[in-house]
Amino acid sequence: MITFGVFVLGFSSILTGMNFIVTIHKMRAPGMTWHRLPLFIWASYATAILQLLATPVVG
Repeated sequence: MITFGVFVLGFSSILTGMNFIVTIHKMRAPGMTWHRLPLFIWASYATAILQLLATPVVG
């Protein structure tokens, strides 16, 4: 039961990271370049990439 819970937690973490990455790519305002994005979006994007790459290793 605990193993299944850890699996679900890891899977949801991966999906959350993918959700942030896709949202930042697809839902930017028209004309908004990567260099004009706010620092918070850059930090969220970097965190999502790290979350996406690190979670399978931990699980």
